[in-house]
Amino acid sequence: RRYDLVLAALGTERLAPSDYSAFSGEALKCRLSIRRIAGFRKQRSRYSWARSDHATVWIATVFPDTRPVPVRIDQETLFGDLRGYLVEATLTGDGPVRHLRVAR
Repeated sequence: RRYDLVLAALGTERLAPSDYSAFSGEALKCRLSIRRIAGFRKQRSRYSWARSDHATVWIATVFPDTRPVPVRIDQETLFGDLRGYLVEATLTGDGPVRHLRVAR
């Protein structure tokens, strides 16, 4: 299958600390859509679990001087709302190893 992931910035949002997420702070909120190009059936399956053709993704820099990564994602499904969180991140390299994880 071939598709393009299309991100549209919706502004920044401060994500509050929670028991589910290792990340809290400023994040870029984006709308994520999939543009189907090839390899898909012409009609969508009636068994598709996704209720909408887009998701909302929050992207942030977890460690200083690193690239941003997805820290949260929301999507509506037939079973209810689906929400995923970044629960752990580890940075290795020339300096000390750094960890970010959900407090338990």
